[in-house]
Amino acid sequence: MPESVPLIPGTEAKPAPSGELCLGICRLKDVWVGVPIGALSEVCQINGLSPLLLQASFLCGGIDLRGQLIPVIDMRALCGLPAPSHPASFAVVLRLGDRHMAFLVDQVQGISRVAPEKVQILSEGMRSDQPLCVRQVFIEDGKTVSILDVDQLFALPGVYSAALPPKSQPSSVEDGRTPMLTFTVGGARFCVEASDVYGTVPRQNIDTGALTSGYCLGSISYHQRRVPVLNTVDVLGLGQRDRWAASEVVILRCPDARLIGLAVDGILDIQRIDLRRHAEVPKMIARKTGFLTQVILREDAGQVFVLSVENLTNDPGIRAIAGLTSDPVAVEGREAVRRQGGSRYLLVQAGRTFAIPLEQVTGIIPIPSHLVPCHRPETGVLGYFARAPWSVPLVDLVSLLGRPPGETDMARVLLTGETREQVGFLVEKVFSIETAEWRLEALPLAGGQEEPLVQLKQGSLSLATPVLDLVRLVQQPPLCPVP
Repeated sequence: MPESVPLIPGTEAKPAPSGELCLGICRLKDVWVGVPIGALSEVCQINGLSPLLLQASFLCGGIDLRGQLIPVIDMRALCGLPAPSHPASFAVVLRLGDRHMAFLVDQVQGISRVAPEKVQILSEGMRSDQPLCVRQVFIEDGKTVSILDVDQLFALPGVYSAALPPKSQPSSVEDGRTPMLTFTVGGARFCVEASDVYGTVPRQNIDTGALTSGYCLGSISYHQRRVPVLNTVDVLGLGQRDRWAASEVVILRCPDARLIGLAVDGILDIQRIDLRRHAEVPKMIARKTGFLTQVILREDAGQVFVLSVENLTNDPGIRAIAGLTSDPVAVEGREAVRRQGGSRYLLVQAGRTFAIPLEQVTGIIPIPSHLVPCHRPETGVLGYFARAPWSVPLVDLVSLLGRPPGETDMARVLLTGETREQVGFLVEKVFSIETAEWRLEALPLAGGQEEPLVQLKQGSLSLATPVLDLVRLVQQPPLCPVP
């Protein structure tokens, strides 16, 4: 008997905005197929097929699905493609009205939402009156995905389907099950409502950079958009994973058309989960109250934690990170991302790359040759140098920020402030002066801290860099003692 979890009860998923197609994506060897999510009934792992006394070259047999027979076909054979060298591992069960059938697949990748303008219509010339099970295709991340026409598939000659008895028909009202995308990360299993998923991305490298801070691992490119990717373990406070160089990504839709990605170990499938069989989430699990709303207790003693996409994407810190994918968005009464056309920043190296507002820098000088030493390691003050008519403190910016020292061959001193308020900050390197495109006021960091971020235009490239406010550093401890 196949191991199976129903996917979609007899109800349609939430309508996709702007006419988008919501598809379950699966793979048949080297062929990718998109199945309309409303016709997807369930995915089951095949442990064996029962022979049927029916004549069809593409009919593989039947599966015993909770005591009900479901005919299974080989979609590749149906379409005249060569047979695979190894048997398929899974079957996708389709539903049309009260009738069910299944076809073999090697992998269920996840969910994809496709804009209508990206879909191409296929025809067969003089034979276009014949029923075709694929009439539309689209290209995603370099691969062609064929969209299955479920109505036409059920109408093809030789394609057998079975009507389930009325008592076995799934009902979302009767069994309380909801279609959920399940995934694993850090040894824990989570799920989100399938209709809340914008798309899923196979394993790929996460680009690190200035965004790599706090909850944010970096970003990926998805449909020509740069999508920030969260450290799911840190955000949800559950699971354990240290290395994130390559991950699968679940992309969620945020308010105002933003996107946010969750780095995961593996996308399992789309399951229909009984939300009545749940327990309250222990308070110690979730770092952010309300992200995990409940835990599903399975018969095998496993646990599936339910993630509320609404609670996650409405969190001010998460919304601020998601705002990097598009236009400005308000966060708790303030603008999280604001355009800064024309503002200029000085790019420097001080343990990491920073952007310093150019108006705060009154001068850039070599390291002074004469320095009165001062032993104050807690403030980073190295001593005092003469810059007529004032004596100016020299602060090692790398030490002040608590970062390990680096190379000093190209070190420079940045001067800020006027008259006797001048301070010299020693940095490892000065790169260039760049113009800003936008500024994020509060990128959430670990421990509840925040830092601003600016995107700079550097030739044909755009560089997101944390902002360092020298004036603020001078005016707060440890440089400015608390009275």
